[in-house]
Amino acid sequence: MNRTLHTLLNKTTCLLTTVLLISACGLLPTVIPDSQRVQSDIYDGNYSMEVQKFHGQQSRSGTRYTCKLNKYKAFMKVADGIVSYNYKNKTTKTNVSDKGLFMLIVPTDQSYNRIGGVSAESNKIVLVFSGNLSNLDRSGSYVLGKKGNANDGCTTKLKIAKI
Repeated sequence: MNRTLHTLLNKTTCLLTTVLLISACGLLPTVIPDSQRVQSDIYDGNYSMEVQKFHGQQSRSGTRYTCKLNKYKAFMKVADGIVSYNYKNKTTKTNVSDKGLFMLIVPTDQSYNRIGGVSAESNKIVLVFSGNLSNLDRSGSYVLGKKGNANDGCTTKLKIAKI
């Protein structure tokens, strides 16, 4: 087997194993209820979230997306276990768990049919940032999602850094 194919198979196997382990341990991102919000200041501070570039096609939930996600940075603040994120002069908040997990769902006034590079039926767009603040290599995922399709859409990696 050639080296490139072997490397690709190893990375695919590793990714699938990671997804299965995360699923089995209940670590898939969900919105954290108030009752499970961290009660210490361990995660308090300012963070940058770097959305990674992804251009290509993705099929999710029976819908095919042509994605053109460009790399950019967004910033959030955590205080008293609550993430605050400002988008177009509107602040969206969500809780952080004691394990550092969060999922922030940001509504927009845009629709998929108005964004270049994304083909899907008309629907309101939501920005979904989810991740883990407890790791040294903080990471997560970003979804340019459709509100009417369980917030699913074009997905890419998210790098998170405390600043």
